[in-house]
Amino acid sequence: MEQNGDNPLVAQFKEVCAVPDDVAVQFLQHHNWNLEEALHTFFRNDGILPQNGHSELRRRNIDSPSTSESFTEDIDLYRDRENSTSDLGSSTDDEYEESPYLSASLNCPYWPSTISSLVSVSPPFIYGHLMKALSVYLFRHPALSVSDPRGDVASFIQRFNEKYCANGNGVEWYSGSYNDVLQESKNALRFVLVYLHGEHHQNTDEFVREKLLSGPARTFYERNNLLMWGASVRSAEGYKVSMNLRNTTYPFLALIGMRDNRMAMLAKAEGEHDLEPMLYTMQTAIDENIGHFNAVREARLQRDIDSQLRREQELEYERALAADRAKENERKRVESERLEAERKEQEERDAILKKKQSLEEMKSKIRNTLPEEPSAASDECIRVNIRFPSGQKMERRFLSSDTLEALFNVTLCHESCPDDFSLLSSYPRKQLNCHPSWYRAYGSGDMSDSPIPTFAEAGFPKASVVLVQDNEA
Repeated sequence: MEQNGDNPLVAQFKEVCAVPDDVAVQFLQHHNWNLEEALHTFFRNDGILPQNGHSELRRRNIDSPSTSESFTEDIDLYRDRENSTSDLGSSTDDEYEESPYLSASLNCPYWPSTISSLVSVSPPFIYGHLMKALSVYLFRHPALSVSDPRGDVASFIQRFNEKYCANGNGVEWYSGSYNDVLQESKNALRFVLVYLHGEHHQNTDEFVREKLLSGPARTFYERNNLLMWGASVRSAEGYKVSMNLRNTTYPFLALIGMRDNRMAMLAKAEGEHDLEPMLYTMQTAIDENIGHFNAVREARLQRDIDSQLRREQELEYERALAADRAKENERKRVESERLEAERKEQEERDAILKKKQSLEEMKSKIRNTLPEEPSAASDECIRVNIRFPSGQKMERRFLSSDTLEALFNVTLCHESCPDDFSLLSSYPRKQLNCHPSWYRAYGSGDMSDSPIPTFAEAGFPKASVVLVQDNEA
């Protein structure tokens, strides 16, 4: 056999009878897992499982059907209502216990002794059990079939509104199942007023039109923001709730609310009652138990405040953390840019230094290869006066057949010559094409790709002046 929680027979039995797993399993095992027979026995014996000629009463709580303490407390509260206000019902604590006298009256063949036993029982007790037994036999059939609880409630609301609310003075019924409305009561912290509609009862129409839908009643509903839930006792859902709430007659109203952190029946009205005492009793029950809802509401509010405070603190922390991260990223970016700039500057300095060293090496080689000056008496002798940017002068003789590169080499090897320079003729003032190709890596002036001319080809006179121009100045 499957596990109890997964067994479809156990699930159906629990849905119909509103009992915990262990009770459902006991009834099904007693009938060899025959669902129909188990259901018949449950409703025929009012939730009592026959065991060796004895019976054990299975109590059902409103919110948790297996809990009996809640109903004991509810009965005590209801008895207090009876003592302090008008009579809201004829049930007593005895109606929740099975009587050996009543069992004897139904099964014992000795009727004289049975009648004698019944006479010894109080009339309210007998009336309550007779009404309960009658309701079981009259209304047991709808509950034996697995139905749709929300569909039962929707059907009741539709029929109720069509019959009683044609003029728009209806009640705003909660459209979910009984379990749904209890859950909504917990979530919204609102009291639930349960109405079980006995449509064939002789007092139902009068009760609905003159009391349930009256102006004072609707004012009572609105003032207390009640969740209104109703169902027909001829439907499976209504019958199940009727059995849970232990009602014995109609009309039936029950006030459901929170007590000691669980749902419980706070007050009920069974049978015919005057409107004002009935509403007074319900209002008294609300006033006495509103503190439980208020305590839960305050706890939720405090949790919401604490949660909001934590969210705000976390948000502020995230903002501060993001700001710190942004500052750190900016610091790293600035530091990275600084390091990159320093690296580039160092590379530039190293390149300049390397170029200067290379140029000094070239100067040294050229200085060692400079030819001797020609004789001044030679017909091809050309005298050139070289003037440096620093003001220093140098005179040097060349042959007219020498190229201007000889002039460049002599000028480059002078101590006053800048590293990046160009040579200009004094008149007409123009740049001389005298730079060798290797000097392109060191100089920045205009350098022609044409061959370097000789002094004669450049038109130099016997005596001339050449200016040294510093290209970096």
